[in-house]
Amino acid sequence: MKKLVSWFTFFFVLSLSTNSLPQWSPAAGNLDTKQWGFGWSIDAIDSNCAVISLSPGKQIYRTLNGSKFWETIAPSDLSTTGIIDVSMTDSLHIWFGSAEGNICYTSDGGKNWAIQFDDTSKTNFMNYIKMFDLQNGIAMGDGKTASDPAFFLKTTDGGTNWVAVNDSAFGAYSGDTWRRLDFISPNISYFYESGLNPQAMYKTTDGCKTWKKVQTPSSVHILNFYDENLGLIYTVASNSTVYRTTNGGESWTSVILPDKSWGNDIEFLKNDASKVWLTNYNNLYFSNDSGKTWAQQLIPGVSNLKGRDLVFTDNACGWFLCDSMVYRNLQSDRTYPIVKVESEKFSPVGFLLEQNYPNPFNPSTTISWQLAVGSDVTLKIYDVLGNEIATLVNEVQQAGKHSTTFDATNNNQLTTNKLASGIYYYRLLAGQQSQTKGMIYLK
Repeated sequence: MKKLVSWFTFFFVLSLSTNSLPQWSPAAGNLDTKQWGFGWSIDAIDSNCAVISLSPGKQIYRTLNGSKFWETIAPSDLSTTGIIDVSMTDSLHIWFGSAEGNICYTSDGGKNWAIQFDDTSKTNFMNYIKMFDLQNGIAMGDGKTASDPAFFLKTTDGGTNWVAVNDSAFGAYSGDTWRRLDFISPNISYFYESGLNPQAMYKTTDGCKTWKKVQTPSSVHILNFYDENLGLIYTVASNSTVYRTTNGGESWTSVILPDKSWGNDIEFLKNDASKVWLTNYNNLYFSNDSGKTWAQQLIPGVSNLKGRDLVFTDNACGWFLCDSMVYRNLQSDRTYPIVKVESEKFSPVGFLLEQNYPNPFNPSTTISWQLAVGSDVTLKIYDVLGNEIATLVNEVQQAGKHSTTFDATNNNQLTTNKLASGIYYYRLLAGQQSQTKGMIYLK
């Protein structure tokens, strides 16, 4: 089987180095990650200050120096089976919701804690808490029974008073803690309820007083919205699928991810809707077009990711909590480069290799390109090791637009008897010009 060793090594290294920017680096500091059960949640305010909650029990840690040192700040007198969600507005003011339905708060970085809400007649499991600033916040707890509505609370005084606002909320509980609801503001939220049959997603625009049903294409495992209109949901049914809406759920488009795994978090880059990350426990994916297409983002040396929760503090810093590690990335110039194999200055106007469609594909996909001038053209397919899989084009072509179809089940095209599901690369060479793109084959 043929190999383009020198070219492919160059392409593969370059694609990893650019597509994985900003680089995720271990940020556990002094923590003994071997003692972790699993990660519950993470929140941060900048590249230096973050807080994480871990299981089992009351494990909550804070760093003030970019993860060099983590200190335990959990309340010593609290007995809990889990600190489910954490939210912070600065290094001193931190809130969390517990598996017993409490909301706890510190104003001095964890030296002293107070229970702001504790009413087991209303809820005994707090899924979600989000503080928008020092005064305004939202929390959500499960209903006590399947006939009780989901329990939404709002504060406008920093948690001194948490007021029930679930006048007409549907559903008894969240099917997966904080992953199935997202408050864009104190008034606008999406919530996928469980406890009723059939399950459904609802939207409020008046701070939980009224809810409107939103049609979704399938059951929802994670949801996250950048604003009232642009949002993503992730589901695992026959495939791992990301659905995208730009009109608040009135219509959806979909993309299938290559591995089938339970979803854990989706997060947009703050102040840039085009950049978004998704972790489905096994892998981390990145999109630079608001979720239209996705690429796996590798962390060097990590084969078993166990991703749980993501947070981006600004366009320069992100934090990523996993079961066995916490990661941080920094991007000082506040840009997130797109994969480019060769410099554009060597490509004349009119030379273009387009992304294959559909992608992912099964069993066939169309590859299109444009030539500025007539030349000898080859179009070949390679696997991730650089092995040549197929030669689709090897001829002289005139300037203009061209396309061909690649069929992963067509033995007349393949140089191997059988093509496995996975990532492949196609390379167009026209004279002295070349471009390469990746594609995903799913059986």
